[in-house]
Amino acid sequence: MGDKDLTLNREGFEDLLKQSPRELSGLTVVNEDLAKLDLSDVIFKNCDFSGSDLSRASLEEARFSGCKAYSAKFKYANADESEFTNCNLALTDWEGAHLSAVSFKGCKLTGANFLNTHNLGMNFEECVLVGANLKKLSFHKTAVLRNDFSDADLGGVDFSEAVFEDCNLRGASLRHAKFQGADLRGCDLGSLSLTDAAVLKGATVSKVQATELLRALGILVR
Repeated sequence: MGDKDLTLNREGFEDLLKQSPRELSGLTVVNEDLAKLDLSDVIFKNCDFSGSDLSRASLEEARFSGCKAYSAKFKYANADESEFTNCNLALTDWEGAHLSAVSFKGCKLTGANFLNTHNLGMNFEECVLVGANLKKLSFHKTAVLRNDFSDADLGGVDFSEAVFEDCNLRGASLRHAKFQGADLRGCDLGSLSLTDAAVLKGATVSKVQATELLRALGILVR
């Protein structure tokens, strides 16, 4: 389908999907109940799903580029091997979703909830994850590239042997996170408490970061 803008309700969107389109662009389907729809293998460009409920929808291998889904629900959706590029996904709820091998690149995910997701091989790159709930996700042995995790809940996240490049952990909750073997030299750690600093045991930091950590803990460096 071409670039003609369309505003649709669920019924109209379902009718469009029945035409088996490979690519859809310029659609507006906001604040609609889209639960359990099959959107797999479809390419979406510059579409707006803000406020819509896509719980338990099938999104496998779907591609979203330049789309909006502000405050949308993706709870228990199957989005394995899907891609989201330059999308506004702030305040989205992914609880219980299947997100294996999903790629988020250049996306705004402020306040997003990824609690209890199935996420083997999920990847974030150049994403804003401020205040997001990422509890117990795994970044084991991955390259963590240009992500802003400030004020995010990273409780129990596995960052072991991960390499950070131009990332921000300022203000993030690191309770029970794992950093064994991680390279944090490309990361803004902010001011850490004694508890948070202990979590970094086994990680590599720069001399400047080490000095800042000690000063934050009240230890004078001369």
